[in-house]
Amino acid sequence: MNTTGEKADYPLSVLYQIKNTYGNNIAILYDVACKMGKGLKHTPQLSDLANVPRAIGAFHVYGHDAPCQVPFNPKVVKGIGLVDGEDCERY
Repeated sequence: MNTTGEKADYPLSVLYQIKNTYGNNIAILYDVACKMGKGLKHTPQLSDLANVPRAIGAFHVYGHDAPCQVPFNPKVVKGIGLVDGEDCERY
């Protein structure tokens, strides 16, 4: 591996399958949801998901810089509700 960070290929592929199963009425909670906007806009099959609610899980959001913490905190993103986005981490 020559670069660091999470790659967008896998989550975008998963989102494509979720979109085909459930449609556009979804919210995205992911560790790097702040970076997914560009990938969604530039992927023709997913461009209609660019405006769905996106948040970073409550555990991971505080590891991001302040410009990411506030707009992507699940406590403040409209449409997320009381979900913290950390179900997989909990078990």
